[in-house]
Amino acid sequence: MSQPKATAERDPIDILLVFTKLAPGGTTMHADDLAQGLAQRGLRCRLIFLYAEEAVELGFADVECLESAPPTGAAAYPRLLWRLYRRIAQLRPKIVHGAMPLAANLSPLAGWAAGARVRTIAQHIVAEDLRASQLFMERVNAVTGLAQKNVCVSHAVLESFQGLGRAHQDRATVIQNGVPAPKAQDSLIPASVLELRQSVDLLAYCAGALNERKNQRVLIDALAEAERVGLVLAGDGPDRRALVAQAERLNLSDRIVFLGHVDKPVAEALHHGCDLFALPSLREGLPLVLIEALFGSGCLVASDIAPNAEVLGLSVPPSPAGLLAAPRDAAAWGRILRRLRDDPGERAALAAAARARSTAFSADAMIAAYLEIWRNSGAVAPDKPLSPLAKA
Repeated sequence: MSQPKATAERDPIDILLVFTKLAPGGTTMHADDLAQGLAQRGLRCRLIFLYAEEAVELGFADVECLESAPPTGAAAYPRLLWRLYRRIAQLRPKIVHGAMPLAANLSPLAGWAAGARVRTIAQHIVAEDLRASQLFMERVNAVTGLAQKNVCVSHAVLESFQGLGRAHQDRATVIQNGVPAPKAQDSLIPASVLELRQSVDLLAYCAGALNERKNQRVLIDALAEAERVGLVLAGDGPDRRALVAQAERLNLSDRIVFLGHVDKPVAEALHHGCDLFALPSLREGLPLVLIEALFGSGCLVASDIAPNAEVLGLSVPPSPAGLLAAPRDAAAWGRILRRLRDDPGERAALAAAARARSTAFSADAMIAAYLEIWRNSGAVAPDKPLSPLAKA
């Protein structure tokens, strides 16, 4: 990843996407998908991360990080704002779009100072997960018009920001995240998962950072109440050691596989190779991993929080695309696991409903919604066609 250049670019770009951190996870994959989709539509696009936390292989090539490590100290944020301003001034984009709290806070001011015509932001998490200073900057950006449009990735995120007042509401809109249709390859499923597959009647898969908010501990507790059910945990984080210890304490080590971080092709293969995807999170914005699971072969079970219900379409007839369980109720999760273990017909019906629901979350629909905002501002031509590569 390159540092900011000292000289201006020869030709201005159409869109500068600014995300907070480069790290494994759904937000980075979303940034990559959005950048690739815009480029396929003939738009000159650059993707900037404010800092790098961990190297990630991306499909989009025109990427840079302003700093090589997470910011620390009182001077870090003014320094990042100055570096971002300089880079925007050099790139001369028509549109600056910032996503996630820090990038959404800094990019409108940096873009305005550098002369960017259109400045939009996107929030991927609920207001309760923002610090007071981040909420303050969100309000400032809305009241001053530094951010001309505030995109919320779900209705749950939009509702969480209602306390910021009328100015924020007037500039807010909902664009749900979308993902490209996966290309699953069963040959990529790890050997440890295939081995577990042979010894259980139901194989569940859960992906995400191993931390308190993702709440994997409830799945391990539920597994203790559901014999002949296996669990694959993909991801890493501060709770890994405690989760391993929990599995050992409950004598479940032979029914749980801890994979650590997996790349996107392996994750897609797991969505197709497991019977069930489980997401027990305590809080979400609009979970990309649950959207990706809609495209898989298994059924879905998620914690009973508004963003998960929005993905599963529980208010959309004719049938929901999954089941919900109280996030801290291990007994309820155990009952669902036993029920689905013993009823392949229900699993098949839920999986079919999930695949039908997946059409609501295409990457094309998401990108079209962003382009509509930017076209209405006059910053993007109304007739940008898909490139031949995108049509193929």
